[in-house]
Amino acid sequence: ILLEDFQNIYLQLKKGHPIKMPAKTTSFKAWSEKLYDYAKSEKCQNEIDFWKKIPEQIEISLDYKREHKFENRLEDVQHIMVMLNTKYTELLLKEAPLAYHTQINDILLSALCFSINEWTNNEEILIDLEGHGRVDLFPDIDLSRTVGWFTSIYPVLLKLPRGKNFDASIKKIKEQLRSIPNEGIGYSILKYLAKVPLNHNPQIIFNYLGQFDINVKDSIFKYAEEFFGQAVTMIGNRTHILDFNCLIQEGCFVLNISYNSRLHEKETIENLGNSYIKHLTDIIDHCIKPDVYGWTPSDFQYVNINQTHLDDLVRKYGDNISDIYPLTPMQEGLLFHNLYAPETLNYFVQIHFLINGDIDITQFKKAWQYMLDRYAILRTGFMWNISDKPLQIVFNKKELRWNFLDWQDESFDKKNSRLRELLISEQNKGFNLNDAPLIRCQLIRLSKDSYRFILNVHHIIVDGWSMPILFTECFLSYQAFVTGKLPILPQMNQFKDYIVWINNCDLKKAKSYWEEQLKGFEIPTAIPISKFSKESPKYKEYLFDLSKETTNKLQALSRQHRLTLNTIIQGAWSILLSIYSGNNDIVFGVTVSGRNIPISDIDKMVGLFINTLPLRVKINNKQPLIQWLASIQNNHQENNLYSYYSLSEIQSQSQIPKGVPLFESLIAFENYPIENQVKSTETSFSIEDVKSIEYTNYPLTLAIIPSEKLNFKLIFDSNRFEKDAIFRLTEHFQVIIESIARDIEQTVIQIPILTDYEINQFAKWNNTYADYIKDKTIVDLFEEQVEKTPEKVAVIYEEDKLTYRELNEKANQLAHYLIGIGVLPETIIGLRAERSLEMIIGIIGILKAGGAYL
Repeated sequence: ILLEDFQNIYLQLKKGHPIKMPAKTTSFKAWSEKLYDYAKSEKCQNEIDFWKKIPEQIEISLDYKREHKFENRLEDVQHIMVMLNTKYTELLLKEAPLAYHTQINDILLSALCFSINEWTNNEEILIDLEGHGRVDLFPDIDLSRTVGWFTSIYPVLLKLPRGKNFDASIKKIKEQLRSIPNEGIGYSILKYLAKVPLNHNPQIIFNYLGQFDINVKDSIFKYAEEFFGQAVTMIGNRTHILDFNCLIQEGCFVLNISYNSRLHEKETIENLGNSYIKHLTDIIDHCIKPDVYGWTPSDFQYVNINQTHLDDLVRKYGDNISDIYPLTPMQEGLLFHNLYAPETLNYFVQIHFLINGDIDITQFKKAWQYMLDRYAILRTGFMWNISDKPLQIVFNKKELRWNFLDWQDESFDKKNSRLRELLISEQNKGFNLNDAPLIRCQLIRLSKDSYRFILNVHHIIVDGWSMPILFTECFLSYQAFVTGKLPILPQMNQFKDYIVWINNCDLKKAKSYWEEQLKGFEIPTAIPISKFSKESPKYKEYLFDLSKETTNKLQALSRQHRLTLNTIIQGAWSILLSIYSGNNDIVFGVTVSGRNIPISDIDKMVGLFINTLPLRVKINNKQPLIQWLASIQNNHQENNLYSYYSLSEIQSQSQIPKGVPLFESLIAFENYPIENQVKSTETSFSIEDVKSIEYTNYPLTLAIIPSEKLNFKLIFDSNRFEKDAIFRLTEHFQVIIESIARDIEQTVIQIPILTDYEINQFAKWNNTYADYIKDKTIVDLFEEQVEKTPEKVAVIYEEDKLTYRELNEKANQLAHYLIGIGVLPETIIGLRAERSLEMIIGIIGILKAGGAYL
């Protein structure tokens, strides 16, 4: 930093320019103050156990015994120097790290372990390791151009594995170094600032100083040839018995070993230095072999996978593994449903459309392959039996699954028949989720300038938002390829950025939130028109739409009252479910985009970002509709803040029994309809007749597709819902929506559900008017019947019966008794009796006494 700034000032002065310096970064003082606070933090204190597990000292071999009160004086120090030639130095820097994805210290310290082991036969060595100390501990600290002494020194215990082959040893040394928290800076902070009793005393210190050639390559400075004397005073004591200091200088790796001549012979240290260079050379030779390749667990910090399983993966896939990371909550859910019911079409997405115009088939295929090469998620497969949690593996290269069919000579009917068969065949074929890529393309030539394109993809790698991005970029790439150019597409983030964000989310806070949201909800919202079925789901679709007039009214209401169309639909669905279930406290599922999070350009990323969340709605019949809808919108927006929490974990916070779904209906609002996006892309061909299928694991899914007229697609399990029942449900839903569009000022209870036809039908059914005798009571009519047919049977119960005469006599007896005890006209008399002859006698007797029965 000093040389660079000095040179910049010099060159500016030389040219007569005003001096301009780079912006200052964090001061050394501010950094020091931060470290004092950090020493007291939980994060720093959590390191104590790690450091205390390291032994305080491991003895090394000595040529001479240390005398009593021996002092390791600086004046007794001697040095030897060994080096690698330029060829091996370049291999060390550029090629050797590729084998095991190592940093240079991993290789250098592996060589140190082998050379010390050869000298002392120790399989463990304890060293002090020097680091640069500029660790990213604080987000508001930038030390990139700060001048000061930041060096960190910390103890490291290195162990060689049994067998001591290079493959296992390099991996183990690498993992031991990666296990050190925060690059070791916490050790001195705990020891000197937090006053933790850490008393390690390694006899070896190792320091790689870096590539000094880089600093002077384009500089006005060069290394002085003159001897500049001792760098430090020779008065005092050394802290270590052996000092290993190495650097890259003039294209060569140079190692200086400093030792005490009163403890070691020069020949001993020279042999040690030569042994180090030999082992370093052998390690480099091993690493540059074409068949040597491997990962270690620390390369994949977000997953828990052991070295054995990683080695198995490398044996299976070679160097084609690019990355491994965990699944998102939504991906975990989709994987579960795939494993639970692999025979279903759940989350299999199929999009197909007609292409009009002649296309270059080779370049069209190349454009789709370019999408696979561009987006890591399209080259991703899934594993669920090699770790405690499922993993997704990104591959460096995957070939597009492509099939071209020529049906030009087929008849129109035959083409349609074969298309139906092909679509069904692809659906039945599905995907094996551990066999990437989870995307297949078919291009069918129908005529000279007409094609049908079919894209099959599993929902676990892309969501609906991603599809227009893929199609747009694919078609733009195709246009570039056919003109002999490379595509010019915007820079984009990869799906892993989302994985990293999720892994840094506050799960405890989300758990508390959802627990509070679902408190007291004990019974899932029933849909009474459904029936029980043991059969696998068989999905069908019912399409309907709102009129353009109603759609315009809803859009106007949305703008005027700052409500989303999604909120209005959710409100209408809530009312429908409440009326159908008879409950005022309901829960249904909603899909959220997952793209309202702080990741740059997340709206342009490809992957599965959506999640399914429960939306709990309480129906307040007396509340004005506009206030009630606003409360739904606020609740939905707050839910979105915790949309990273998995649905299975959310359900576990509820009081719904395990194994019982939290909800049975789902609303999905498609903000980016595929058809509109595909058609709007400028291409040399045109697109029409865009069709798609996608099924969830829910019995009832309402998909909303915005257009000039609001379109709806109700996907239902036909084994649980009759088509007629679904038709009536959609009609009731439309009545509710249209009522909201007409009058947003009404209260919730005022919203109707019945269609005009049903209202008229109920009016007919309730028209029960009939003529009756107005001047006689039921007692008068009964006694007239007694006179007409006294011996006819009036009432029968099981084996017993009474004639009209007998019934009249018994009723009269009861009436006289009641009058005798004071029963007056309009007295209410309780009657408790099972179905029997006595119940009828009681009713007539009470009426004859002038009373009323209850």
